[in-house]
Amino acid sequence: METNEIKNLENSRKLSARYFNTLKPVTDKTNMYTAEIRVLNYCELGYVISNMLKLCILALDQEAPEISETIKNPSINVASV
Repeated sequence: METNEIKNLENSRKLSARYFNTLKPVTDKTNMYTAEIRVLNYCELGYVISNMLKLCILALDQEAPEISETIKNPSINVASV
């Protein structure tokens, strides 16, 4: 039974090392990580930032059934976030 658990643990470690590599540790600080988001141009960067802000507003305002009218384009592209 323990050998099976050890194999599962080793398999989990291999998979996590293979797929969870987005966060890179900062060399001069402990418990700090960086994540790199690649975009094609400044326009795409603007879309990503805009959609992140809309998503944050929607998450913080839980009582509102929809996005406020103050936002010009209320649609959120979650795939870009």
